[in-house]
Amino acid sequence: MAAQGRPRDQEASTSNPGWGRIYGYEDDSGTIHLTNVVSSASGIKHYSVIIDQASNAVTAGNPGSAHLPHSADLRIWTEEAGRENHLEAALLYAIMLVESGYDPLAISPKGAKGVMQLMPETGQLYGVTNPFDSRESVFAGARHLRNLLDEFGENLTLAVAAYNAGAAAVSHYSNSVPPFPETQAYVPKVLNLYEKFRSTPASR
Repeated sequence: MAAQGRPRDQEASTSNPGWGRIYGYEDDSGTIHLTNVVSSASGIKHYSVIIDQASNAVTAGNPGSAHLPHSADLRIWTEEAGRENHLEAALLYAIMLVESGYDPLAISPKGAKGVMQLMPETGQLYGVTNPFDSRESVFAGARHLRNLLDEFGENLTLAVAAYNAGAAAVSHYSNSVPPFPETQAYVPKVLNLYEKFRSTPASR
């Protein structure tokens, strides 16, 4: 999900493993820890949600097969936003599918909203007044992605990583994909879908 910095850590709390959530955190030595149960008794308060099958938002979960949104309006707006920002619509579709599954009402556990899953501060930066308005979300998300590509010298991998983890995190890790489990899963998922969508004439 689009962010301004490293994905926010979540206060540890008791979790029911049946809810389908996977939590993760990176310790000071760089070791990544994953669990489906976080207990406050553990004394570890650095976990964040990596996969949330109960959420509308598709963060590092399975977005399903590559398919275009059913909404004709959403397809039109995506094509327009792509042309306006010199982006392939296929890339925007890939991000939308992974981020929200094309759900305009999606809200992530970290507060990202809409089809492009913009964090509130990111949406405000691009003039979004209603994060659940798909047209606003698509155009703002496209502008944000365009700026990230410009910032990272058209490096698509880094721009996609920055869309998820924030530009500051990518820069902090010497212009590489940050070692956050969510971002490590997110980048190849988006890029793989992008390649699939590129082979679909309607999404070029």
